[in-house]
Amino acid sequence: MPPDLAKALGLLAEVVTEPAFSENEFTRVRAEWLDGIRAERQDPQRLSTLVALETLLGAPHGAAVDGSVPDVEKLAVKDLREFHVRAYTPDNAAVVIVGPFEKTAVSALVNEAFAKFRGKNGVIAPAAPEPQAPNKLRLLLVNRPGAVQSAIAALQPAPKRSDPGFEARQVMARALGGLFTSRLNLNLREEHAYTYGAFAQSIATRYWGALLVATSVRTDVTAEAIDEIVRELSRAQNPSLGKPFAPDEQGRATADLIFNLGAAIEHPNRIAEQTSKLFVEQLPLDYNARYPITLKQLPLSAVVDAAAALTPQRQLIVVVGDREKIEPALKQHGYAAELADSKATE
Repeated sequence: MPPDLAKALGLLAEVVTEPAFSENEFTRVRAEWLDGIRAERQDPQRLSTLVALETLLGAPHGAAVDGSVPDVEKLAVKDLREFHVRAYTPDNAAVVIVGPFEKTAVSALVNEAFAKFRGKNGVIAPAAPEPQAPNKLRLLLVNRPGAVQSAIAALQPAPKRSDPGFEARQVMARALGGLFTSRLNLNLREEHAYTYGAFAQSIATRYWGALLVATSVRTDVTAEAIDEIVRELSRAQNPSLGKPFAPDEQGRATADLIFNLGAAIEHPNRIAEQTSKLFVEQLPLDYNARYPITLKQLPLSAVVDAAAALTPQRQLIVVVGDREKIEPALKQHGYAAELADSKATE
């Protein structure tokens, strides 16, 4: 057992149970925090995703993790202190330790260090959203005059993390847009040269899920790129359109997911991070150990079924770009664009 583990746990317990919340430190950190939020809002691709999530999910689940400028500006030290009392309690906490130790001995050290950790969680979790796909494809515009590219985020609801079929949805998303050889990237980048890259991501939390497709394309091909995104998702959703998922696509996606898990647990700090995620997502502690086998045993039909649940004609698409240059073409292609709520960009 590392000789300084007891001291480290003591310092950790002090941070968790007796934070100073210095006024000077708070002012400094809040200023840095606000700078980060403002910088984030200047990134068109990030902004398109933030607006899409906020619009589809609403508050609070669709809100940016780091908050908005107005909300952070209103924060005071007393807000942190009050939240700490309500939220930092032992009944919703876990201590994750990775290293050479004996379980009984390290448990005794943890219990000693956190002996003063008291209280019960006083935070009422907000009601879980039930995001619904729009009745028809909905397109929102965030105007950026002079932009030479359009950032596109296409979002549609999906099952939450604990719902059956999570791994199949992961494989499906990887085959769609998680690899260089994925469908969206080969279409938008290799075939049409609209972009340097396009990707898809299966998002799954304890409360909601979504499929996100994102890319940045030349301004003059914004409408055409949206056409191709809808087309690729439609082909995946409906095999009768002539492009059913093939075994080699599943194989590449599966291999990539397994490789990424290996990279994610390469070092002790990464193992701790992955274990913490299991705790947060309420998954068995042996989930990652079983994950490669789960993926390898996944039938192709499960991936096809996951794709069948897509709603390509009823998704939310957010475009950050030069409205004057892209809106006429969008109308020609049959897209009725709306201006995004300005609050979603704060």
